[in-house]
Amino acid sequence: MGLLPVIGITTDIEQEAGRGVQRVDDAYIKAVERVGGSPLVVPIVDRMQSLEAIANLLDGLIITGGRGIEQGIVGELP
Repeated sequence: MGLLPVIGITTDIEQEAGRGVQRVDDAYIKAVERVGGSPLVVPIVDRMQSLEAIANLLDGLIITGGRGIEQGIVGELP
């Protein structure tokens, strides 16, 4: 059997005790495994080089939404 496809799952970010905490719902992880993939949690990072290195590992990506997407990738939504 070959390697499983690596599926990235984006995180959400919240402020707790004055610092950012990134999270992903466990249901996404279980769903990727259930269909035969290998889940990889994709954190919100500051450096594009870090994001590119992670992206090179992925066969697919689940964008979960949340503040990390609204305020980070696509900017403030109306």
